[in-house]
Amino acid sequence: MGLDDPHYIRRKREWVERQLENALPLTEYQKFVIRDCSTAIPPKAGGPRGMGSSSEHLVQPSRPMPERVRYSKADAAYMLSMSVRTLDRLRRSGKIVGRRDGGRIYFDRTELESYSRSCPPE
Repeated sequence: MGLDDPHYIRRKREWVERQLENALPLTEYQKFVIRDCSTAIPPKAGGPRGMGSSSEHLVQPSRPMPERVRYSKADAAYMLSMSVRTLDRLRRSGKIVGRRDGGRIYFDRTELESYSRSCPPE
């Protein structure tokens, strides 16, 4: 049974779906990336659960993010190339404005762009 065996691929997809059902709340885009990557990338050797370096566990989109009106904390942090914790600090200090919708905080695309332009050039 190889990695290209249809039975193996079907069982792996079923396993990924079961894991996504029990996972913490994820955006639909994050679920799409996990589903897309789970069949495209063979498992890596070494490290806990096949993770080599410390940054490999971050979910990276396999294609450009679509332009949206607003972004979740995780997506906004990725767009600004920073951690969610740093984004929260900036929000609390008033340097970037988030909008609450229900129990979640979202960031407008224009807000992310204006913050990025406000940073001094190197």
